Amino acid sequence: MTPLRSLSTRRGDLAFPAFLPVTTFGEKYPLDDLLRPYLPRLASAVMVSAYFLRDVTEGPDLGVPLFVDSGGFASIFTGARVRRTRDGLGTITYGDRTITPADVLALQEGVADVGFTLDLLIVPKRWYKPRTLVRAFVRRGLKRRLVEFSSAR
Repeated sequence: MTPLRSLSTRRGDLAFPAFLPVTTFGEKYPLDDLLRPYLPRLASAVMVSAYFLRDVTEGPDLGVPLFVDSGGFASIFTGARVRRTRDGLGTITYGDRTITPADVLALQEGVADVGFTLDLLIVPKRWYKPRTLVRAFVRRGLKRRLVEFSSAR
């Protein structure tokens, strides 16, 4: 029998395997507002994009541990610009907002039980258009999976 594995968070222990649905905030996805009260009965934890928490000063009390990603999916918004700073870090600008790694980290440290940078795209030198970045990452990911699949046979 395998030992029970868990992660201790400030909102309690999270036993693995765990179901972590993604929720959003704001007017764009009203279904999330209806489902959110039921999440503690359905899920062990919840993932929220930093994009939807960008204006909060304290994290929402969802009754379960809160995972916060980087909000980097904003790089594929129409009009978004992905840039590399002199330090080599990726920033995303859309409208009058800029997402920087320091901003994401500060938000995650302030409101999250666990923070991730899963979707903060790192800009290779020759690609600066977000759609080109996404296509390249998908192609590379698919190629890697095909190699792994053929090697496993």
